[in-house]
Amino acid sequence: GLMRYGIPDFKIEKHYIDRRIEQMQGEGVSFHCGINVGVDKPVAELLAEHDAVLYCGGSETPRPANIPGDDLDGVHDAMPYLVQQNKRIGGEPIQSVAWPSPPIVAGGQHVVVVGGGDTAS
Repeated sequence: GLMRYGIPDFKIEKHYIDRRIEQMQGEGVSFHCGINVGVDKPVAELLAEHDAVLYCGGSETPRPANIPGDDLDGVHDAMPYLVQQNKRIGGEPIQSVAWPSPPIVAGGQHVVVVGGGDTAS
């Protein structure tokens, strides 16, 4: 999810995520990813099947910049770019259900990043 695809490798290498997931699975934690809670699986069913339910939703909705030109071709929100780039680095296909956008390629381009964070990295 967001830890794997939304954060650049220099902040957290993916093998640390893999190791932590393996540790938690070894302790009996099960992960069900890509589930639309309330649609694919009713909340009542989850509560009936488990002692506890932890919902971990990452930030998938960008805040609009509300500046002139933010709707022009070539202007992208950070998350679709970060997800695609982290998937590229990991050798995974970049198609995403969450952000069904065309490929965003910054290599060889003159790029301006508006805002803070590590998107430019």
